[in-house]
Amino acid sequence: PNEICGFIINGEILYIDNVHEFPEHNFAMDYDQQLEVLKEFEIRRIGGIIHSHKNDAHRPSDEDTKMWEGMPDSVLEGWSYFVICGDSIYSYKMTKRGEWVELECLKE
Repeated sequence: PNEICGFIINGEILYIDNVHEFPEHNFAMDYDQQLEVLKEFEIRRIGGIIHSHKNDAHRPSDEDTKMWEGMPDSVLEGWSYFVICGDSIYSYKMTKRGEWVELECLKE
């Protein structure tokens, strides 16, 4: 199965198609779907990005970190990064020093 991805909006998952060349191990959100979400919802109403990891690693990967570091400051300050691993959802924030801080773990 492919990794899933999307946004957290008002506490709900809004799934976006994963269009990565290797979706079994990576994710890339469909650009047009992303634009639609960003047009429909104010940035401050979006809680963050969510995606799944197929292995048992619930911490953000090096690829996740590279993607997240490229985000605008408004996203870095306001959004969380959610990783689905098994039957749990882990949420993180990135510090200004580029380090991940785990906020909480929720069961699906």
